[in-house]
Amino acid sequence: YHQRVATHFDLKEAVGRAAAREVKPGEVLLINDGSTCFHLAAHLGACGVITVYTNSIAMIPEFNRLANVRLFLTGGEYHRDMFFLGGSLLERVIEMLKFDKVFLGADAVDARGQCLVDDPETARTTQIMLRTGRRKILLADHTKAASAAGRVVYGRLSDFDAWITTQGLPVAAKRFFKTMTHIKEV
Repeated sequence: YHQRVATHFDLKEAVGRAAAREVKPGEVLLINDGSTCFHLAAHLGACGVITVYTNSIAMIPEFNRLANVRLFLTGGEYHRDMFFLGGSLLERVIEMLKFDKVFLGADAVDARGQCLVDDPETARTTQIMLRTGRRKILLADHTKAASAAGRVVYGRLSDFDAWITTQGLPVAAKRFFKTMTHIKEV
């Protein structure tokens, strides 16, 4: 997990910083356990009082130092290798809640604008998370658009209100992706 967080660290940090600017005081957020979403957690200290739900165990130390964040863990089976909670218990909890903003990551965004993750269980959980937000924001640096990672589709760019990414998307791909969602390059 720590290796994933460190990969393209500067790009993910820029995305996380920009995503934090989308958060308003009083909002209720859902942040999934992705490595780019981890970088969002570190930048939420100046957002005013907010409530955060997450399935990420790795983010707890980040939130612990932020007095403005009321933190809820979603529950579920603990996955030691990636420091997150998952499974049917998590899904049942998430299905009962609604969020002002949902921040999700992706292992890849393919040429058709499909958002992919590594396995079917993660895809199902992410689909459920995607349905719970009034505003849905994808956090994925530009290298995810060229990535061969991810084997299971959980959604499309058109399912998101915005995609916060970094500069470097191929021009033709960016033009096509903009027909599906608002792209904010940082």
